[in-house]
Amino acid sequence: MTFREAEAGLPCGIKRGLASLPEPHGVDRATPGISGTEASMENDSTVYVGLDVHKESITIAYAIGMGEVELLGKIGTTHGDIDRLCKRLQSKGRRVRVVYEAGPCGYGLYRQLMQKEFDCMVCAPSLIPKKPGERVKTDRRDAIKLVRALRAGDLSAVYVPGIEDEAFRDLARAWAAAKDDLKQARPATEVVSALARCALCGQRQLGPSPSTMAKPVFVRKQVATTGVRRTSPHDRGSARTM
Repeated sequence: MTFREAEAGLPCGIKRGLASLPEPHGVDRATPGISGTEASMENDSTVYVGLDVHKESITIAYAIGMGEVELLGKIGTTHGDIDRLCKRLQSKGRRVRVVYEAGPCGYGLYRQLMQKEFDCMVCAPSLIPKKPGERVKTDRRDAIKLVRALRAGDLSAVYVPGIEDEAFRDLARAWAAAKDDLKQARPATEVVSALARCALCGQRQLGPSPSTMAKPVFVRKQVATTGVRRTSPHDRGSARTM
């Protein structure tokens, strides 16, 4: 038996006495059978927005309160496109909550939305709930999924660094990348240094040195260039007898 059924069976005097008492927690006389939490959810006018962000485009989905999730379309990533999107969202409700996944596009969009006084969240992609067997991924599905997860409170926000912190992080990454490139280019720099030393010494030979060549081949080349024939041991013996 519910509270209202029990109240209906009481005498009129007791009813008037109960009317002066405060309402039990979660019971609203104006909306029979609906708790205060459910009533607040039905009266929620918050605009939940999910953005699937890419380098050249952004796909938008939204829902007003507990209403159906709808697609708003696809826009560019320029400041003008974002400003026009903000105006459209502000016309749909007073409070706007926006979410998009952390990725290589950075946090410029987050800062621009925060300047428009939007409640923006950058969520961790690895912590987004997924259904078993859900393998098909499209921009529209991802945006719709973000709206539903944001409304249900199933998303985990990531730390958004400040402008100075992000600049220092980019500098550290650039330094690490340059160091790796230097390690990979070290053999090439050694070759260039060897060629430079040869040019300074006046050596134009780029092949192996004579000491590393086969000795008979080197001797034949010397004979061909100088015209001196190398004597054999037999020739040296006959020369001594003369």
